[in-house]
Amino acid sequence: MNDQSVARLVAWNVALVTVPCSLTVAAAAGEQSIEPPYRVEVVATGLKFPWSLAFLPNGDALVTEKFGELRILRKGVLDPAPVTGGPQNVLKEGDSGLLDVVPDPAFETNHTVFITFNEGIKEQNHRAKFDGASLSGGKVIFRSTPAAEWFFCRTGHFW
Repeated sequence: MNDQSVARLVAWNVALVTVPCSLTVAAAAGEQSIEPPYRVEVVATGLKFPWSLAFLPNGDALVTEKFGELRILRKGVLDPAPVTGGPQNVLKEGDSGLLDVVPDPAFETNHTVFITFNEGIKEQNHRAKFDGASLSGGKVIFRSTPAAEWFFCRTGHFW
């Protein structure tokens, strides 16, 4: 490669970096007055590290607090008492804790909720009945090491 080829290569590299940077700065300057495409709304106060929010068919919402409590919002107001009967031995440190809560697709008829939590290095999926105030019949239905994701598919099956 001769000096002229190196000079052309350097010039092209400078142009390829300079033009996109200039366009990015110009676009950012023009976006300062544009409202974001979302809205932030406070739905509850008084929670300790809320992690997951699951709306129930009646409009109430279950909220997990990362370090062990399951709470309920009734008509937008946080019930002062935690939901009782939830998973025991929740690991309450680091990235661990009481994680997701999901109502069963047939919640209106079976009142079942699924809760994911950490116990040591294992992630557990817990199933229980929710009567509006407490959980009952709780049972770990799945353990994984290391942790795994889970969800309901469109057909209502648990994966």
